[in-house]
Amino acid sequence: MKITKLTASSIRVSKEVITPTTTTYEYDYLVKQRASIEAQKAQQIADRDRELAEIDELLGECAKLNVVAKPIEIKPIITK
Repeated sequence: MKITKLTASSIRVSKEVITPTTTTYEYDYLVKQRASIEAQKAQQIADRDRELAEIDELLGECAKLNVVAKPIEIKPIITK
């Protein structure tokens, strides 16, 4: 991989092209794999839902306690 700086805020990345591959799959494997992926997806969604519920609870407590975001400090621009 080749990385080149273009500007102060960007880079260019050059990667090798991957050679195509051939794979053989059994039908039963694909069916089982799909079911497994669906189960993992459902579990991950449930985990994220629990995390969001916890964050929502904490934000609710912050509101009750009048806890707010830090104010944004704006520094004046000095020109000469």
